[in-house]
Amino acid sequence: MIKLVNLLNEIINETLSISKAKELYSIQKSDKVIQYQDKIFNELINTPEYIKSNKTGDRLYFKFIRKKDEEDVNIFKPNPEIIKILQDNNFKIKNYIKGTVIDKYDREVKIGKILQKINPELLQKFNNDINREASKDKNQLVVISKSPYDIGGASTDRGWDSCMNLYTGKNASYINCDVKQGTIIAYLIDVNDLNVNNPQARMFIKPFINIKDKKDIIYYPERVVYGTAPKSFEVFINKIFEKYHPKSGIYSLTPDLYADDADEDEERLIDFKSIEYSNRDKQIEKKIIKNIPLSKDELNIYNLILVSKNIESLPNSLNIKNILSLFNNPKFKYLPDDIKIGGNLWLSDTGIEDLPKDLIIKGDISLNNTPLAKKYNNNPNEIRKAYSNIKGRIYI
Repeated sequence: MIKLVNLLNEIINETLSISKAKELYSIQKSDKVIQYQDKIFNELINTPEYIKSNKTGDRLYFKFIRKKDEEDVNIFKPNPEIIKILQDNNFKIKNYIKGTVIDKYDREVKIGKILQKINPELLQKFNNDINREASKDKNQLVVISKSPYDIGGASTDRGWDSCMNLYTGKNASYINCDVKQGTIIAYLIDVNDLNVNNPQARMFIKPFINIKDKKDIIYYPERVVYGTAPKSFEVFINKIFEKYHPKSGIYSLTPDLYADDADEDEERLIDFKSIEYSNRDKQIEKKIIKNIPLSKDELNIYNLILVSKNIESLPNSLNIKNILSLFNNPKFKYLPDDIKIGGNLWLSDTGIEDLPKDLIIKGDISLNNTPLAKKYNNNPNEIRKAYSNIKGRIYI
């Protein structure tokens, strides 16, 4: 067994205090939690991008390659609102990109911590400032960690802040639960920051339990990214864990954990069959956008969401089980005569001039700012008379 003193020696130069680290490492995990954390770590080291582990084995380092089309080419310009409010409160900018300022006592302070107190709305803008991301060193690694220290430091003394800040966050109490229940965290770091002192972004990966089999545990990334990272960071983490996910089944977030990507009273569930359908729909949407012919099987789709895609037409014989959205496609004028739609039809801000006479619309339809609506004086009653197969509400 690895002794606590060895763990503390490894983190002695890091951000949290030794006393706080001792507190986090004193949290006891059950044998079951340790077992499924070890299982996923043993699987992760087989990932092609894996480089090495730390001495204690609770951090795994991965090579991170950005996709060129995701690089931000904007010239770096600090957010003037943020600069002004910091200066108005007697803070001097030290390093906007890394998120640090100097206070009136000549101490270095995190910008995120200051904005959390004086203007949380600007904190969100700061956390998501793509100009900070565009100006950072691109020589980076991804760290995936089960270390209690790294879980505790998720939003404490970082370049960002959140409700999980150990000292000021309203949901700080959940951190102990995350450590106890086996949450994993991923950080994006500079290649020379192996101790994770100044990470650029982070994501939680939390354990979920099969609602029909309590012994079936999987890890699933949250949909919230803190800090400044390219989209490829989130894609990278999702891709790594996707390999270990089932094709079907419904999983619930482990009890006592906080879901940052769900409402407080919402039960966080993952339905992998629905995810599979959604991924399939997105692939079909891409083919339609690029005018690539669909196979016979691909003509049957659950949702077709083509908002602001400059669409002019759709393939014939489409059978859409739920929603078709073509919002903001002004060149789109006509639906195929043989199209079938099982749910809502959103056509606002399109050039739609007419609807197929045999089309049965079981759900609602929106026709705001369309030639068809103008043709009937923007009157829903006149439209319903002309198209008696519209069963739901008509939005004008």
